[in-house]
Amino acid sequence: MVLEQEIQPYSVWFQQALWNFGETAFFVVLAALIISYLVAAFRYGPLPAGDRLYRAVVGAIVDLVHISPRRVWALVRLAVQEAIRRRIWAALIAFVVILMFAGWFLDPSSPEPGPLYLKFVMSWTTYLVVLMALFISAFSLPNDIKNRTITTIVTKPVRTAEIVLGRIVGFTLICTTLLAVMGFCSYVFVVRSLAHTHDIHPEDINAAALDPAHLQPGRIGTTQIAQNHQHDVILKPDGTLETDFKHGHIHHITVKEVNGKKQYTVGPQEGMLTARLPLMGQLRFLDRDGQPKEKGINVGKEWDYRGFVDGNTQSAAIWTFDNINEDTLFPNTPAEKRTLPLKWTIRVFRTYKGNIEKGITGKLVLINPTTQLQSEPIIFTVKEFTLDGRDIDRKLMKAGAAESDPPIDLFKDLVSNGQLEIKLQCLEPGQLLGVAAPDLYISAGEASFELNFAKGYVGIWCQMVLVIGLGVMFSTFLSGAVAMIATLGCLVLGYFSDDIVKIFESLKTGNRRLVAGGGPVESFVRLITQKSITAPYDDSPTIEIMYWIDKVLMRFMTCWTDVLPDFSSYSNVHFVASGFNVPGDLLLEQLTRMATFLFAAFIAGFLFLRMREVAR
Repeated sequence: MVLEQEIQPYSVWFQQALWNFGETAFFVVLAALIISYLVAAFRYGPLPAGDRLYRAVVGAIVDLVHISPRRVWALVRLAVQEAIRRRIWAALIAFVVILMFAGWFLDPSSPEPGPLYLKFVMSWTTYLVVLMALFISAFSLPNDIKNRTITTIVTKPVRTAEIVLGRIVGFTLICTTLLAVMGFCSYVFVVRSLAHTHDIHPEDINAAALDPAHLQPGRIGTTQIAQNHQHDVILKPDGTLETDFKHGHIHHITVKEVNGKKQYTVGPQEGMLTARLPLMGQLRFLDRDGQPKEKGINVGKEWDYRGFVDGNTQSAAIWTFDNINEDTLFPNTPAEKRTLPLKWTIRVFRTYKGNIEKGITGKLVLINPTTQLQSEPIIFTVKEFTLDGRDIDRKLMKAGAAESDPPIDLFKDLVSNGQLEIKLQCLEPGQLLGVAAPDLYISAGEASFELNFAKGYVGIWCQMVLVIGLGVMFSTFLSGAVAMIATLGCLVLGYFSDDIVKIFESLKTGNRRLVAGGGPVESFVRLITQKSITAPYDDSPTIEIMYWIDKVLMRFMTCWTDVLPDFSSYSNVHFVASGFNVPGDLLLEQLTRMATFLFAAFIAGFLFLRMREVAR
């Protein structure tokens, strides 16, 4: 799983977010008051403008304080009925049709079928729900104003704030219902599509290896093909059978005798739909001479998420894990049977091809961060693009120990004050191993996949609610088509806010390597002249003017991204598809940000509608 930004505890994040929100809200409100006063002063004069602004602010506060839940609920029901009349359920039919034909294009025999199916259903759910929310919220009020049907509402004792709130809540209720149905259909589709088992013919198994007197652990046969793949049958040292790990899953196998013949029953797939609970550490690097280094070796890739360690040198990646307590990690396991479940996903960069079928070997060493006591190296072959791991035994040999030396205890001798270091090195000269901090972790168990799947849809729900809030807000003072375009623009800016900030930083610092191609004007000129995005321009007054215009435009766009919600941060697809539990801190952060932006959109929409003649 790629995790480029560390997830902070909610308490730490909330303190920082509260200050940032208060600061932003203060300047936005101040700017709105100043602009409103200047417009009113231009129309009515300085003194009448102040009086009008004062009465408008007081009236708005009174309007908000006297909101009636009964009237709001009545307007919610009207919004729901309106959505049903506009056949919003057609989106659900379209989603079911997509699922019906998805089986033609999704291949369950792909290397990672679980992530493939999960990304498909969650992505398409997001597209349909967001578009549904966009259309229904942007066109509702403008159509009512155009058809004068809103007159029957404003002539009754209904406040402006109740109209806006009723629309937002009503559309949220109907869209939430459809989203829940889509989520249930998606879960059934994924589970049924991936569910499979295999047959095993007795003649495909080396029965002699199962003899308890001459047990031969290892590969003893194969399964039959199912869903375009088959597994090797592995005999474990304890005499049990299971398949090898392939296509993101394994199967457990039971053996029983019927009429003197062995029958093999393969269980359902395991490991494909999971919600792992990882305990992650802090990563640092050592260079080729064993000296501390901020980042790993750069192998020339544009994406520098992973750092690389050089083979057959002192170059290393070292993780430091905190809060390791065996009683907390393994409360129901006897002390003598406790192992350290270590999981990793490591990338390989080959400087020469060599034997391409032979994997690159690496080694892991467990280190006491206080005494620097080290365990005997754990040698392994890298399985690229595949989750690999090993349960580290409690009893380990000390590095450089003789055969007669007693073993050391992992949790007593290597863990110091809850800390443990794990060092990764590459053993192949001229080859490199690439890692990021989340690529190696200690497994703290698994949570419920069903609950984690629901958490993934909470992120989609947050995006849907934000689109509804923005759509209703823009529809209070714009026509339906313009409100839809404005909401869509906020959606696009929100999804690409990080890229916009990077482009602005590239223009401000003059570092063209940060983002190639420049701003909108430069990109347009390069498109027309068919000039490569990496080819530099010669210094000239015209080029300087072009750069200056781009800086102004990008500064304006970055100001908008500071105010608009970052829609990409609400996506939990990568957690669910990668098989990791969505952290509770992240979910609380998403819900808090969504509620804050929704409240701001409600206040803005209420004020805009209150200023319109139809709402007076």
